[in-house]
Amino acid sequence: MFSHPLAVARLALLVPLIWLLTEGGRFHYWAGLVVFLICGLGSLIEGYLPRKTPPTRAGAMLDAMAERLLTIVVVAGLIASGMRSGLVLVASLILIARDVVVASINEALPQQQLDIRPAGLEKGRIAFQILGFGFLIAPAFPLPDTMVSSRILGGVALIVAGILAVITLVGYGRRAARAFKSQA
Repeated sequence: MFSHPLAVARLALLVPLIWLLTEGGRFHYWAGLVVFLICGLGSLIEGYLPRKTPPTRAGAMLDAMAERLLTIVVVAGLIASGMRSGLVLVASLILIARDVVVASINEALPQQQLDIRPAGLEKGRIAFQILGFGFLIAPAFPLPDTMVSSRILGGVALIVAGILAVITLVGYGRRAARAFKSQA
């Protein structure tokens, strides 16, 4: 299946990504952004593939691992490069916690019972998370016709992603509680 090598490639790209983020410098940040976007594109492709070919358990596991580790690597790289501002850091940690909780729920319950798929608010969370991380990875630049830095926009987008993660997680938690009760 095509998605296995794609997931392995996404996992392999995490090594240069963490190096680029921690190395610093304009070139490294722009290159880090390119690697991050390639990983995100790979995730989109893998999300599309199951509609065309049935996913295998190994492929689904590798895909989930690549997605969760991408978030962790980006947050760790940004922290190592100096991003330690309060709300942005809290939002980043919420996104990591969300990934851990969703992965745990998926392991405890069959996915078809809980039906965790990107829809509605979840798609918004993904979009704000990618936008936020993208602007935080790229070197700071002023946004045209404003006095706002790209880093501020990235921070705001990440905070919105964190808020959406909490909202969607509450919904997943409610559905998981009902599914656990029905299994008992």
